[in-house]
Amino acid sequence: MLVLTRMEGQEVELFTAMGDSMGKIKIVSVKGDKIRLGFDMPLLGVKRTEMADEEFKGFAEKARKGVKP
Repeated sequence: MLVLTRMEGQEVELFTAMGDSMGKIKIVSVKGDKIRLGFDMPLLGVKRTEMADEEFKGFAEKARKGVKP
């Protein structure tokens, strides 16, 4: 895991192994113990972990019932 220190307003750009840009993550604001992140990733889907977990549970339940997504 790569750990970076960034200040408000700074960005990190992500690249594929081939050197193509995947998008950027920007530190939008820092207030107390809250950090707001901005994601500019047109080629990737971005979800909060809790949202992805809920979606997975829904897929798993449908699979158990034999329903195709």
